[in-house]
Amino acid sequence: MKKTILVTTIFLAAAITAGCGSDDRSTPVIAQKSTISGAVADGYLERAQVFLDRNFNYIHDDGEPSTTTDAGGNYILTVDPDDVGRFPVVALAIAGQTIDHDIEIRTLTESYLLCIDKTALSGTVSNFISPISTQIREMMETGKFQNIQQAAEELRLRLNMPAGVNMHADYMLLGSSASLDANRAFYQGLHATAQNMASLMGGQAGQVMSIQGTRITNVDVNHFRSMMGSIFGNLSTVRATSPVNPAHDAIMAQLREDLRNNISIAPSTISGHPFMNFSSSYRPHRGITGGR
Repeated sequence: MKKTILVTTIFLAAAITAGCGSDDRSTPVIAQKSTISGAVADGYLERAQVFLDRNFNYIHDDGEPSTTTDAGGNYILTVDPDDVGRFPVVALAIAGQTIDHDIEIRTLTESYLLCIDKTALSGTVSNFISPISTQIREMMETGKFQNIQQAAEELRLRLNMPAGVNMHADYMLLGSSASLDANRAFYQGLHATAQNMASLMGGQAGQVMSIQGTRITNVDVNHFRSMMGSIFGNLSTVRATSPVNPAHDAIMAQLREDLRNNISIAPSTISGHPFMNFSSSYRPHRGITGGR
């Protein structure tokens, strides 16, 4: 199914009509709004919570525009036009609620967090949210990359993908059997890599999030960023060329344990203090450096 990904502007108008015989005249009140739309995936995720993260804490706070994905993983956020490109969008996949429409359709048993960098919401690239977009966003947070294109290029090199693969694209769509894209097999590999990443991220939910039932009440940003840095450092293990291989399970189980140990020694987020920078976890592949 073709996904339509848009950043558009809409106008909401309200008019108060004067009573019969009255000399009062009303003036239409026009509030300008924009929409940010796209899809969320490991496989397409249904009933994931999506919101504009205005205070960069990865949790949905009062007043932040939010929505829930449909069965195709699609979301539409209605936001203030000035907010597009200023704030990231976060998607929370919630155990017991979110349904993964992947090779098999299943309700998730582990929660995890996905996001997309604020600079990817300009309308010049897709608003596809996945483990891949999450890794790119965390690379941007280190300040080591001049722009999102540079960060995406570094990740492409790390994953040994050809130059024609768009790291921001919907790998579910371009890797499908109906796709005529010349890089279809590589997008299938990107999907498999994202599956492995999501598995690792879900395995660390207890150290990254505070969860009450199907509600995520807090995210330890330092632990989350430590996890993403560790995943980046192990991409040679996480990388896959086909949907998850059962023979790889033992290796992934060991990596889960290694990640758990790495996160446990990372300082917790402290209220009122800036989040830590884990730039040392993101060593450039071919001398790609530069501040943002």
